[in-house]
Amino acid sequence: MEEVDNIIIDALRNLSCNIDENVKSLKEFTTEMVFSSMSHCLETILPDISLPGSLPQSMSLRLKHATAIAEHIKGLGYRGDMGYQTILYCNEIEVRRVLMFLVERLPRETHKTVTDELGYVPRLVKKIEETIRLNLEKPWVPCDLLRQGVRDCGSVDLKLDFGHSPRLLSERIQVPNLQDEPVTEALKHYWIHHLPDVSRQCAPHNLIPSLLYNDSKFVGTVDFIKSPENKETSLNVVDGVEEVPNAIVAPLVVNEVVGHGEEDHFRDLHNELEDYKRKHEGLVKVYNDLEQESNKTKEMRNKKEQVLKESVAKIKTRSKTMAVLKNDDNLIKLKSLVENGNKRLVELANHWNDIQTPLLKEYEQLQQQMNTQKAKLLGEEQKLQNVKTKKAELLKELADKEKLERQLLQECETLHKNTNRSAYTRRILEIIGNIKKQNDDIDKILYDTKIVQKDINNLNGQLDRSFTLSDELIFRDAKRDEMSRKAYKLLATLHGDCGEVVQAVTNLGLVERECRNLQEQIDAELLRETGSKLERLNADIAAIKKENAELENKEH
Repeated sequence: MEEVDNIIIDALRNLSCNIDENVKSLKEFTTEMVFSSMSHCLETILPDISLPGSLPQSMSLRLKHATAIAEHIKGLGYRGDMGYQTILYCNEIEVRRVLMFLVERLPRETHKTVTDELGYVPRLVKKIEETIRLNLEKPWVPCDLLRQGVRDCGSVDLKLDFGHSPRLLSERIQVPNLQDEPVTEALKHYWIHHLPDVSRQCAPHNLIPSLLYNDSKFVGTVDFIKSPENKETSLNVVDGVEEVPNAIVAPLVVNEVVGHGEEDHFRDLHNELEDYKRKHEGLVKVYNDLEQESNKTKEMRNKKEQVLKESVAKIKTRSKTMAVLKNDDNLIKLKSLVENGNKRLVELANHWNDIQTPLLKEYEQLQQQMNTQKAKLLGEEQKLQNVKTKKAELLKELADKEKLERQLLQECETLHKNTNRSAYTRRILEIIGNIKKQNDDIDKILYDTKIVQKDINNLNGQLDRSFTLSDELIFRDAKRDEMSRKAYKLLATLHGDCGEVVQAVTNLGLVERECRNLQEQIDAELLRETGSKLERLNADIAAIKKENAELENKEH
C-alpha cells in the first residue's frame, strides 16, 4: 500500500509540475502576443518609429522595449495607468482598454506610394529633403551651445554655424603688374632677378588669402607719401581704407633699387607709412573732438536764442499792457468788460444747471437700467454655462451609453443563436428576487442597528444620570462620614473602570470592522492575482541580476 501511495504522490507531483509549466508557457505566449499587437498598432499609427515585433530573451531588453512602448502610448494621450508592468504582467481588463484605445486611433485608410527613384540626382534630392525634415523636426538651439556648430540628428550631422572655422590670415606680398602704370627697365630687372616667387613671400597656408587681399588692392591707410624729390602726393580713399597707387610706389622702388637696395628702402618706406598712419589717426581724433565741441556750442547757442526770443515777446506784451493801463478810459472799459463777463458766466452757469439736472437724472436712470440688464445678462450667461456643462455631461454620458450599446450588440452577436431566452429571463428574475431579498435583509439589519443604538444611547443617559445622582448623595455624606468617603472613592473608581470597559468594547468593534475591511481587500487582491504577478516579477528580477552578473564577468 505504501508503494502505491508513493507512486500516486509522484504522479500527482509530476502532473502539478506539468500544469505549472503549461500555465507558465501560456502566460509567456500571452505576453508575447500582447507585445506584438501593441508594437504593430503603434507602427501603423506612427510610421516614423520602429519597434521590435517580438520580445527578446534578455530581461533587461524586455523592460527597455516595454517601457518604450508604454511611453509611446502615453504620448498618444492614454490617461490610464500605463507602464512596462501592463505589458509584461498583463491583466485582461487593462490590456483590453489599451488595445481598444490603440484600435480607435488606427488610420482608416492607408495609402503607401512607392516611387522607384534611379540615378544619383534623385537620391541626392531625397537625402537633402530628409536632412531638412530632420532639421525642422528638431527644436531650435543656439549655435553657441553646439560643439563646433555641428548638431547630431541621428545618422546625419548638420553644420549650423561656420564661426568655428579657421581664420583667414593674409600677408603682404608683391605681384608684378604691367597693366596699371608704365614700368621702367630697372623695375623689370628687380622683378626678374630680386623679387622672390609668390609662394615664397608668405606661409603656404596663407597664400590664397594673401593673393585675394592683394587682388582687392587694400594696402593700408596713410595720409601722404613723400617721394625722393620731397613732393607730397595724396592717396585715394576707398570705403575708409586708403590705397597706395602703383604710380607712386614704382618710382620709389626703382630709385632705391638703384641707390641703396630694396630692403632698406622698403623698411624706411614702411616706417614712414606707420608714422603717417599715427599722424592721420591723431588728426582724425582731434577733428572728431572739435566737431563734437562745435555741435555742443551750436546747441547752446540755439537754446540761448530761443530763450532770448521768449524774453523779447514777454517784454513786448508787458509794455503794451502798461501802455493800455496808463489810460483811465481803458481801465473803465476793462472793468465794465470784466463785470459783463462775470454776469455772463453766472447766466451761463445757471443755464447749464437747468440743462444738466434732467440730463443727470436721465443718466442715473440709464445707469440703473444698464446695471439691471448686466445682472440679467450675468444670470443668463450663468444659466447658459450650466446648460453647456450639462450638455457636455449628457454628450459624454451618451457617448458612453453608445459605446456600451455597441459593445453589448457585439456581445449579443457573438452569442449563440439558439440561446434559450426564457432561461435568461428566469435567471434575471431570480437575480432580481435575490436582490430584493438582500435589500429587505439589509433594511431589517439597519432597523435593528438603529434600535440597538437607541437603546445604547438610553442606557448611557440613564447611567450618566444615575452616576450624577449617586455622586451628589454620597458626596453630601462624605463630608461627615468616613464610610461615605470610601464609598465615594469606590464609586469614582467603578465609574472610571466602567468607562474603560465601554471604550475597550468600542475599540474592539472598530478593530473587528477594520479586520472585515482588510479581509475584503485581501479577497479583492486575490482576485487580481497579485501573488502570481509578484512571483513573475521576482523571477524577472532574478533574471536581470543574472544577466548583469554575466555582463560584469565578461567585462572583467
